Amino acid sequence: MAKPRDNNNSSTKSFAGILKKYNAQVISWDKSELKSTESRDTGILSLNMALGVGGLAKGIVVEFSGEPSMGKTLMALKIIRTAQEKYGERSYFDDVECATPKSWLVKQSIKLEFLDRLEEKEPDKDTGEIPNPLFADERLEILEEAILHGKYAYAVVDSVPSLMTRDQYETTAGEDQRPGGLSKLLTERLPRLVHACAYTGTTVIFINQMRDKFGGANWGPKRKTTPGGMALKHFCSVRVEVNRAAGSTEKDESGRPFQHAAVARIIKNKLAAPQREAQFTVNYSKGIMGGEGQLFEFAVSEGILIRAGAYYNFADTFARGAELGRIKGRENIEVLIQSDDILREQLLEHLALSVQDGSSAVPVEGSTEEDDASLSDSE
Repeated sequence: MAKPRDNNNSSTKSFAGILKKYNAQVISWDKSELKSTESRDTGILSLNMALGVGGLAKGIVVEFSGEPSMGKTLMALKIIRTAQEKYGERSYFDDVECATPKSWLVKQSIKLEFLDRLEEKEPDKDTGEIPNPLFADERLEILEEAILHGKYAYAVVDSVPSLMTRDQYETTAGEDQRPGGLSKLLTERLPRLVHACAYTGTTVIFINQMRDKFGGANWGPKRKTTPGGMALKHFCSVRVEVNRAAGSTEKDESGRPFQHAAVARIIKNKLAAPQREAQFTVNYSKGIMGGEGQLFEFAVSEGILIRAGAYYNFADTFARGAELGRIKGRENIEVLIQSDDILREQLLEHLALSVQDGSSAVPVEGSTEEDDASLSDSE
C-alpha cells in the first residue's frame, strides 16, 4: 500500500495536475447549496409517493419488469403523456416489439408531434427486398445519441427481451449460439447510457419481462428472472416490479375483463427508501387510471373528508374546510379537486407527509377495505 506524501504542497500540485490531465474536478457542497432531487410527475399519484421524490428523478435509468399484460407499457405511455401535458417535453420511444401502433397511442391521448419513434428500415422500392432489422447494438447506439441530443424528457425501450443481437440473427435455427450475447452488450453500453443520462437529464425506461429461471430444484415455486443478465440490475437507479393484485380483475356485463388493480413494488431505489408499493387501476382501453379518485380515497381514509349520507364535509381541522362547505356525491368532489389547484396542492401535501411517516398508503380507486387488504398481501 502506497504511503501518503508528507509534503502537502507537492501533494496538492500533483492532485491538481491529475485532475487537469483528465479534465475533471472535485467539489465540496455546502449544506445551503443542497437541493431536493429533481423529478418529473409520472401522472400516477401512488407511484409518485412510493418513489419518495415526487416522481421519476431526472437523469437516471429505470426498469419496469413484470409478467405479461400487467400494464408496464401503459405505465410508460402514461408517464410520456404527463410529460407532454404538464411540462411540454418531448419523448423518445423505441418500439422494439413493433406492437404499439399509432392508433393506440392516439387512444392513450399521446400527442404524436411530441413523440419521436424509432422506425425500422423500409423495404427496397425496386426489389422489394426486406432489409435486416435494427440489431441491439445499433438500437443502443441510436439511444445513446438520442439522449446526448438533450431534447428528450424520457427515452423508452419496449422491450429488453425483444432486442436481437447479430449472432441471434445470423445463426441458423438449431445451431448452437454463443450464450450471454445481450447481457454482454448491455454490460458494455449501460455505463455509457448512465453517463449520458446524468449529463442531459433524460430518464431512460427499459421495459423488461419475467422468465422462468432454469436449473435448480424441480420442486417448490418456480424461480423468476429478467432477460438481459445482471447489467440492468446493477446500473438502474430505480427498478419497479409490476404485478396483478389477487382477485382484482373486473368484468363487464358480458363477462369480459376490462380492468384490474396493479401493485407496483419499488424493489430498488437509490433516491429514497425501497420496498414501497404503489396501487393503481389498469384499464384495458383507457390506460392507467389515477389522480383525483386516489386523492378522494386518501382524503376519506385519513378523515379529511367526512361522509354524511350522500354528502361529504371537509374536517374542521382542514384548511378551507368551512369555506368549501357541504358537497354532494363523490363525482362532484373529484371535479372540485381537478379544478381547484389550491385544494389539490393541500391534499398532496397531506399525502406526502402521511406516506413519508409511513402511516398511510394510497388506496386504489373504488377499492373497499377488503380489496385493500388483499392488495397489501399480494406481490
